[in-house]
Amino acid sequence: MTNPLVIGLIISALSALTFLAYKHPKSFSKLYIPLCLSFVGGYAAVSSYNSAINSSLKILSAYIPKDMLEKAQESISSLAIDDDIGAMLMLASMYMLILLFLPVLIDHSETKP
Repeated sequence: MTNPLVIGLIISALSALTFLAYKHPKSFSKLYIPLCLSFVGGYAAVSSYNSAINSSLKILSAYIPKDMLEKAQESISSLAIDDDIGAMLMLASMYMLILLFLPVLIDHSETKP
C-alpha cells in the first residue's frame, strides 16, 4: 500500500472530511453514521475473509500430504488481506468520532477581541 496515488487520495479524503466537519458540522453529522458503518463493515469483511482463509487451511490440512503442507500454507497466506487495512479502517472510524465532536472541542462561541 505504498502507492503514492493511493496515499494522496487518502490524504485528500481525510482533508475534505476534516474541512466538512469544521465548516459544516451539521452536514458532517448526517454523514457520520454511514461513514462509520462503512468503515466498521469493511473491518468486519476483512476480518471474516481472513478468518475464513485460515479456517479453510485448518480443515483442508488433513487432506493435504505432509510434504506439501508448508507450500499450501504459504499459498493460503498469500490470499489473506493485510491486517493493516483493518487497523486503518478502525482508526478512520475513531477519527470520524473525533471530527463529530470537533465543534464542541473548538467551541465556536469564543469572543473575538
